[in-house]
Order: sequence, then structure tokens, then C-alpha cells
Amino acid sequence: MSKLNQNYTALQNEDEPFSITIRKLVKKYDEKVSLELSNLPINKYFYVLFLISNRELISQQCIADCLQIDKAAIKRIVDYLCKSKQVVRRKHPDDKRMYLLSPTTQGKLSAKKIHQSYKNLNNVLFKNVSSKEKEMLEKVLQKMELNLNAL
Repeated sequence: MSKLNQNYTALQNEDEPFSITIRKLVKKYDEKVSLELSNLPINKYFYVLFLISNRELISQQCIADCLQIDKAAIKRIVDYLCKSKQVVRRKHPDDKRMYLLSPTTQGKLSAKKIHQSYKNLNNVLFKNVSSKEKEMLEKVLQKMELNLNAL
């Protein structure tokens, strides 16, 4: 085994923060989604398009709040989705400071494929996991979130 591989193995054996374990899983999940959706006219921000397409109209701020990202980040994401002809952005008729988002026809078609990809991947992810285990996982994650919120 090379020195570099020994160092890598040693790093993996150290006590990692739990967030790293979760990040690795999320990264693999996102890579699989991107691979499955490589034929779409967009190559990122699938979940944002998915959220937008599941609402009649939704504000840019609502998406930012949901994803816990700042206004500048959501603006860049929405700019990309608009440029890719997946989403339309327009000013709120009653509040000129607010922008409303809606999917285009192409965006709705992309969102259906994204939804199917999530369903397929979730089935793979939870293969050999019983419904009781899945329920337990959800409860444990909720407790962990509560514990962190208490800090």
C-alpha cells in the first residue's frame, strides 16, 4: 500500500464528525441523481426546480427559506433556471419587492423526470431497509435536530 493510501486509510479511521458521514451519503445521492438526469437541459439545482414545480406560484424568498440559503444564492440559482428556460420569474402584483416563480412547460417536464429519479433512487437507497427501520431513522434524525437546536 502506498504512503498516500495509508494516510487516506488512517484519515478514514479517525472519529469523523457525523456531518461528514451524512455529507458523503448526500454527495453519492446527488451524483446518482445527476447521472440519471444527464439528459436534461440543466445539470444542477434539480431540487429547486422540483420545489418550484410542485407549487402554482412560489416566492423566491420562500425557496430561500426552505433551503436555508441567502438571497444572493437563490438569485443565482433562479437566474440559472430562467436562463435554461425551466422557470419564469415575475414581480408579485401586490408587493414589488417580491418575486414569484413558476415552471415553464419545459420545466414541468424536467420536474417530472426529477421526481421519478428521486423515487427510483429512494427505492434503491431503502432497499433491504424495513419500514420500521425507516421510521426509526426518521425519529433518530428528528431527535438529533432537536438536540442541535437546543444548543
